[in-house]
Amino acid sequence: MKNPRLLKIYDLVKDVQQLDELITLHKTHSADSFMLSQYQARKDKLFAQIIQLFAGPVLASSSSYLVIQQLIARFYKDPLPTQTSINDEDLRELEQLITP
Repeated sequence: MKNPRLLKIYDLVKDVQQLDELITLHKTHSADSFMLSQYQARKDKLFAQIIQLFAGPVLASSSSYLVIQQLIARFYKDPLPTQTSINDEDLRELEQLITP
């Protein structure tokens, strides 16, 4: 892999994997919801960076969008209970548009 953006994405995905493991660990072995929410917020921030890099002018393509879809399926298959619904009214309308 020679593309510096892809190398950055690779590093970010590895970081998300580590955070996902910490989240799983805290879900099963700890009642500390503060730490769990901190790990989740960090994971979301890193994931946003991944999406921005994939959607940027250099990498934007149908293939990169499919990879984003696969990453979402991998890392967001089990949302936290506090994140099961969208709070913002405009986002809720978008959710209703795309939900079958």
